[in-house]
Amino acid sequence: MERLDEAYPFKEWNRYVFAAGDSENSSNDTEKNVIPLMERIDANLHAYVETQPSGNAINATHAEELQRHFGRNDNVAVAYVSGPEDVTDAIYDILSTEENDD
Repeated sequence: MERLDEAYPFKEWNRYVFAAGDSENSSNDTEKNVIPLMERIDANLHAYVETQPSGNAINATHAEELQRHFGRNDNVAVAYVSGPEDVTDAIYDILSTEENDD
């Protein structure tokens, strides 16, 4: 994180932080690792994409837990991808969240 702050100070750069998971997270991983990291990194937008190739991964809980924790936070967007055909739509949905500010 220090490297990010050094090279791209938040006061001087727009930051869009994208992360993705393969739906195989371990118990408590979101609460212990993902959420604290998202809260520590200053960003215009944090995006999390949960990939679910089979559509029903038993451990696919990161996205759901992030939505529950951050609620309707303006700088957090969550998307789901089941296959390659969903990637473009997910990116569009994530980047469109900033347009929804009324």
